[in-house]
Amino acid sequence: MNSVEQIIHDHNRICWYPSAGADFRELLFLSKQFCAWKDVPIAAHELPDLFILTDCNPSDTPYGYCTGDTYIEQINGNSYDKMKYLFKAINNCTVITVNDKVEFVEKLDVQFNQELYKFDVSDNYGKAFYFSVHIASKQLGEWDVNVLYILVENTSFAFDYLVKNNVTVDYIVKVRYGDQFGESNVSGDWLAKLLKPLKTKYYLRNAFSLRKACDAIVELKDKFPTSDIVNDDVSTLKLEQIYRVNGSLWSGQGDIYWYKVKS
Repeated sequence: MNSVEQIIHDHNRICWYPSAGADFRELLFLSKQFCAWKDVPIAAHELPDLFILTDCNPSDTPYGYCTGDTYIEQINGNSYDKMKYLFKAINNCTVITVNDKVEFVEKLDVQFNQELYKFDVSDNYGKAFYFSVHIASKQLGEWDVNVLYILVENTSFAFDYLVKNNVTVDYIVKVRYGDQFGESNVSGDWLAKLLKPLKTKYYLRNAFSLRKACDAIVELKDKFPTSDIVNDDVSTLKLEQIYRVNGSLWSGQGDIYWYKVKS
């Protein structure tokens, strides 16, 4: 299997979903099928062809309609090669499955910031897994998409890998990161700091506040004291809301707003 670097290089547009846990809804919403159905103003050629999901909670609970062990629990239990069904909605109106099998790629050298979390790191921390996913929707049809799941802590992955390697991340999704969820001690609002450095074009998240984004980063300044990104002022960010998903359809944590990042 290729390296994480090669997999990223082989794709054109990346979506990063930090603290994704067992949530695969982004694969459904960020598709040409959904955007065409709901008249979302994003062209098909702009949509992601690789979804990078990160999480490092070894006991993440099933999410939404997921039943049984979540895929992150299976990965940590070294049963990833047996994973098949990832998501089943009520009445099987949407089913997400692994096309072939989940393949181990490599183990990244990315630190774990223990003070940011309320759980201990697993033995599989840093491991990356790559798989093709098949989505079957009674409303939208069927299609495939590629997923790279990495068991890493979000801040270190951002600074020590994405920024360090000058990776362009076209989409960032902030839905389940922090805010007292997932046993995190830091709010995901700081992700707004990454929009310019990662050349992000679209930012999906629950209720957005530039003030919260500025305040949240204070929690990270002691850990990354010399980072220009940590100290960058995001109060001048220009975001244009282009769509909104009702929270009951995604996270249950409020509506999800889709923003286009203006230059």
